[in-house]
Amino acid sequence: MTDSSPSAQTRPVRDIELTLPHIQLQAKAWGAPDGQPVLALHGWLDNAETFSRLIPLLPEELYIVALDLPGHGLSQHREKGAMYHFIEWVPDIFDAADALGWDMFSLMGHSMGAGAATLAAGAMPQRVERLVLLEGIGPLTTPPSEAPAQMRRALEQRHRYFSREHRVYPDVESAIEQRMNGFPVEEEGARLLVERGTKMDQEGVRFRFAQMLRATSLMRLTEPVVHAFLSAIECPTLFVRASEGFLHRPGVDERVKQCKPMTVLDVEGGHHVHLDAPERIATQVAEHLHLSS
Repeated sequence: MTDSSPSAQTRPVRDIELTLPHIQLQAKAWGAPDGQPVLALHGWLDNAETFSRLIPLLPEELYIVALDLPGHGLSQHREKGAMYHFIEWVPDIFDAADALGWDMFSLMGHSMGAGAATLAAGAMPQRVERLVLLEGIGPLTTPPSEAPAQMRRALEQRHRYFSREHRVYPDVESAIEQRMNGFPVEEEGARLLVERGTKMDQEGVRFRFAQMLRATSLMRLTEPVVHAFLSAIECPTLFVRASEGFLHRPGVDERVKQCKPMTVLDVEGGHHVHLDAPERIATQVAEHLHLSS
């Protein structure tokens, strides 16, 4: 693991690189390495900057490492042609923790990252101390009867995205506008995500994320399997659900019932409330993660 010099922010934050057995990951780290360890996992097509407005509001005793997951942000992409299956985020999580020298740690995830965190905490409960789920509680599922159609779509999309180039934007402002029109996020947050998640060449500005991330999974878990993972979680869990987010849909309340002990925090805001209005959740997240408080 290598790191660059600390930035000029009040709270120490630095860029670090993690060498996993199969890939190089970039990350941002807040706090001192001897603090209480927390691994933060961003959502689909986002990057580590998604936490850069929330983490400074959390206790300084926490050492929080926010990953750029494979194919996102500044991290390496998986090998050419590889698909990004949801369950593969789980070994990435534990490989990153191992690279940091962490045996036990807490997890904080947003959306896709929260879904991956639930699987990780259910699979290896002895390693996860606390869990914070921001607008996510398990992955998308498919009933068994729909599995052949799911795989058919994935195979068709694989060829579509295998060699597709990213759209070129004339400038960063245009890319920010596009990001704001995706999963809705306010301008300040969109700017942070775009600054880390794009690159510039002679033609203009392009997003960095792997195009294969847009392809659907070959196979999804079923709802009973997700329930089994949630039921296997042993650590205290905080689930943050936004009023204008994506978690007010059939099946979410049943998932909540599987995970004990769980605290549900309903707040005003959208899917990126942790980035758009972090002050609305910072106190509760801080109290949940700060083990010595």
